[in-house]
Amino acid sequence: MNSGPPPYSGGFGVRIIGSMKPAPFAYADPETVDEVLDLLGEHGHDAAILAGGQSLVPDLNFRRVRPRLVIDLRRVDGLDSIEHAGGGVVAGATTGVLALAAAHPATGVAEAVSCIGHPQIRSRTTVGGCISLADPSAELPAVLAALDGTVTVRSKRGDRTLGWADWFTGARTTARRPDELVTEVRFDVPSGPSCWLEVARRPNDLPIVGLFVAVDQGRWRVAVAGVGDRPVRAHACEAALAGGDAAAATVALVAGLHPRSDDIASASHRRSIAASLLGRALGALTMDRAA
Repeated sequence: MNSGPPPYSGGFGVRIIGSMKPAPFAYADPETVDEVLDLLGEHGHDAAILAGGQSLVPDLNFRRVRPRLVIDLRRVDGLDSIEHAGGGVVAGATTGVLALAAAHPATGVAEAVSCIGHPQIRSRTTVGGCISLADPSAELPAVLAALDGTVTVRSKRGDRTLGWADWFTGARTTARRPDELVTEVRFDVPSGPSCWLEVARRPNDLPIVGLFVAVDQGRWRVAVAGVGDRPVRAHACEAALAGGDAAAATVALVAGLHPRSDDIASASHRRSIAASLLGRALGALTMDRAA
């Protein structure tokens, strides 16, 4: 049995113990993906991957995670690319979220990125890091869900590509195996207008509820953040919108959400926020389509 520290999982549900210095760990800054895979194959659960560091570094400092090895991806060649391919955008794991927004100008993707943290945080946040953290209240996982995104991981055994629904397995947990590295994340590009709306306690906080809505060749895409242990794709709501019934879509959206009450908001309040955001999004998209 592995007696070492637990794998890096973002620290969800782990009590902060008060320290502001990380526990001792070894550090590696490889230059190639193969070197990273060798390290992951050897250390597995005892290793944490450092991309932008906006979540891992605080967790290290608070000792919510205690890896024996931190693998820094900043010098790894080939992971910071972004390209349009086959009707989608493919971002390397260390591609910054600002580059993703630039590849989706004047869209809900860019709006969602603009809500990620403060500018200093946003400038360091990576696509792969955000998708791997899998915070159920975060913007980018919900965008990935709405746009039928996929995540490709690589190990010494080869590559695997997982759809978003298979990737997110719970609050801040994913289907990534200990010896695997996220190499790229793919987002579809909707043909029509899209928007992101959210309600947060303070600007640039994680949203209490966030909503992404897009129109794509007559199809509607709707995903919600902050209402479960992973992003929620609102298929029944989409079907009602396809039938042109906004009222039924709102009913379907609320009926399909099963959030928990917590110290931030009650379950009923989260459902109410989601319904309100849908109404605002439909108004905005109707204006865009008319224009």
